[in-house]
Amino acid sequence: MTVKNKKILILVFLTGCVLLGYWLWLSLRPVAVVAVHDNGNYSYVLVRNFPLTDREKGELKGAIMDGKLPKFDRFQDNFNGMGITVHDTWATHITLKSLQVDHDRYRAVVHYKVQDHFGLDVDDISKFKFNQFRFFRIWFVLQRYNQFGFKPFMTNMEATIKITGDRK
Repeated sequence: MTVKNKKILILVFLTGCVLLGYWLWLSLRPVAVVAVHDNGNYSYVLVRNFPLTDREKGELKGAIMDGKLPKFDRFQDNFNGMGITVHDTWATHITLKSLQVDHDRYRAVVHYKVQDHFGLDVDDISKFKFNQFRFFRIWFVLQRYNQFGFKPFMTNMEATIKITGDRK
């Protein structure tokens, strides 16, 4: 074996060791929920060490599933129009635009894209609030009657929010 081949073999071996060490470091670092801010209508979840393994993905999924999507079911929403026009959301797309962490302080810019259909779904009509009034029961049947070609009116909302706080 020549000197050149030995150098190449040592280089390949060292590269493999470095890659293995990096992979171990990535897979063993714990995912941490830095902060969860609950605004009453929705929650912000800030995560450190975004997951790469299935275990970490499960932990993040649990943190997200424990969160709350935007709902407009507060008492004041019965009077400000949000309870009847939006009430609950159909789809939510959340994008983290930027994140800056300086020691124990953080600043994030989060973009929300929320979509709702103007109508009643099975969960809505099953609730006493809607089921007790004949108007809502008729509305539910009419919007689903196949002879009318059900096409709901879609409400699209977008907001960009800046979040700041301390890591504790």
